[in-house]
Amino acid sequence: MQIRKQFLCGAAVLSLLSLAGHVHAYDSNRIVVKFRDGSVARMQPAMALRTLAPGAQSVQRLGDGAQVLRVGKGQADATIAKLSKHRDVQYAARDLVLQRVQAAVPDDPWYRSY
Repeated sequence: MQIRKQFLCGAAVLSLLSLAGHVHAYDSNRIVVKFRDGSVARMQPAMALRTLAPGAQSVQRLGDGAQVLRVGKGQADATIAKLSKHRDVQYAARDLVLQRVQAAVPDDPWYRSY
């Protein structure tokens, strides 16, 4: 029984990994940046963004203090690289959109009973 559970878990993980390329997408003009706690940039993000990412528009502030920015077409990689090098930036990355994929749930009738 234990071996069967391990096999089923392994099969489920492999099926999810095969779908990983289809699960997320990103908006090529949006990035997420978070400033380090206690930094001047964290306390005054608008001023920091005018200096570090001129032309970027703040779209949304997330619950953890990160900012979602919209940048010009084709400028995301350069903006992420510039922000990532700054000491006050904790992280800068593309704005990934995760979507639930129906096929990610196994169709095994015994799956829900485990």
